[in-house]
Amino acid sequence: MFTGRIQIEKASAYLHFVKNGMVQSLLHYLKYRNKDQIGIYLGKMAGKDLAKDNFFEGLNHIIPIPLHPKKLKLRKYNQAEKIAFGLAETSGVQMETQLLLRSKFNETQTRKSRFNRWLNVEAIFTIDPEIRGEFKGKHLLLVDDVVTTGSTLEAAAILLEKELQCKISIFTIAIA
Repeated sequence: MFTGRIQIEKASAYLHFVKNGMVQSLLHYLKYRNKDQIGIYLGKMAGKDLAKDNFFEGLNHIIPIPLHPKKLKLRKYNQAEKIAFGLAETSGVQMETQLLLRSKFNETQTRKSRFNRWLNVEAIFTIDPEIRGEFKGKHLLLVDDVVTTGSTLEAAAILLEKELQCKISIFTIAIA
């Protein structure tokens, strides 16, 4: 999915997202029904499986894709952060939530075309200038709930690679 667009060290999606399927139901409960423990549980489950394949070897930090503060206030938690928390618990890799910031409020990607998804995420992330130096040259694992076109993860990865000269790996609970 990311070949030729960004350099990814490692990538994994734990489950396959099918419209009206069980994974969609789980993720809808996680995102829209205040069932944050689903994210932690799925992160731990995936983390245990990924650890068997040494997926976490060489990683310095786990970075959940952030929500904009307005969306975070509405949802009350970041579902990617809950997944990342479960991964961090099982892997021993530290989760970092302050480095990557969502500076632009954008509408949901759910019903957008591939091109419109890319336009919707253009320049939506920034890096906290006060802590950026701690992450230069590190190997970061970006975590999100679902990857459809990869535009959100790509936007974050491009910024981190450019600004921090770091290695990027990706994990999502599901791929659509």
